[in-house]
Amino acid sequence: MLKKYPSTLSCKFVLFMLPLLAAAVVITGVVLTFHHYRFYNPTPSQLETLLLHTLFLLLLLIILLCWAAGVLCWFWISRQLQPVHRLQQHIRHLGDGRLDRTVAVDAPYEIKTLANAINEMAAALKLYIHGEIETARKTARRETETAQGTATRKIIHEMGNFLNNIDLVVYGLKPEQLSPRGQKILKILIDESGRIKTFFRRFLGFAITPELRLQPGCFEAILAGAVDEFKTEALEADIRIEISHLAAIPPVPVDAGQIQKVMHNLIRNSLDAVGRSGMIRIETTVAPSHLQIAVFDSGPGMDAETRTRAFEPFFTTRQTGDGAGLGLAISRTIIEAHAGTIDCEKTQGGGTAFRIRLPLS
Repeated sequence: MLKKYPSTLSCKFVLFMLPLLAAAVVITGVVLTFHHYRFYNPTPSQLETLLLHTLFLLLLLIILLCWAAGVLCWFWISRQLQPVHRLQQHIRHLGDGRLDRTVAVDAPYEIKTLANAINEMAAALKLYIHGEIETARKTARRETETAQGTATRKIIHEMGNFLNNIDLVVYGLKPEQLSPRGQKILKILIDESGRIKTFFRRFLGFAITPELRLQPGCFEAILAGAVDEFKTEALEADIRIEISHLAAIPPVPVDAGQIQKVMHNLIRNSLDAVGRSGMIRIETTVAPSHLQIAVFDSGPGMDAETRTRAFEPFFTTRQTGDGAGLGLAISRTIIEAHAGTIDCEKTQGGGTAFRIRLPLS
């Protein structure tokens, strides 16, 4: 304390010495008056004048000493209150929303403890606010998805009625004798009606959160079933598909049909990315709280912008294709319905890796 606060100690020393100096001055004045009275034998009028002068000087000296004491006290109190003023200013900053700032004071233990408590409070408040913002964001998203789902159902219902009427018309025209041009128009009508039905069916899978039937199942069987769908296509394109389990997979509560749909979309995407003569590897790892499924491919990979927009609905790098641009968006909807996450990143070899994380419980 002596090393940290030398000016404070000096103020205390001066304040302690002021009364002693005042007493010394008073005693000195009395002694001088007595000496003058004893050796010079002043008249009563001279003695009265001398006493008045001495009292005036003493009074002036006392006033100066009091003023000096007041100034020293003001400096000392100001120095003691500097950490408190800093804390006050910091609290105002917190009130303005600047929660990233911290305060550090060089002060006695009590004030320093108070400063640390304020810093901890600001950090906790920041975490709480971020949590509330995230909760509000998720709530708004759920409400938006609910509204979108209701509107989508109505639109698809009306479009379904329209397409059913077209099917009835087509069914009635098939037995009729049509000209070659009429038959060509009828075929176009049948093909386009089927394409629109397929598009709406896939769009429905993206726009409406699926109702899950969660059951603990064998994840190895789900992955093996998804890979079997593409064995022939992969063999013809000289693409090798491998499955690697780095640890035993415990039963995970999932909707097996929906997860298989996700794996179908990811493997389909990887096959299109590789093209010919490559490799796709599916790797599973188990963490304390979640299961991770990674799908790696040896394709050319995605640039940063493509990776950012990969899960946007209707975004695709293909030139043609029915329903193109919904596969990854539907996969994200399914994974988030399982309270999981899905993302993509560039691998060291230049390909792409999709990572799925699903909670174990």
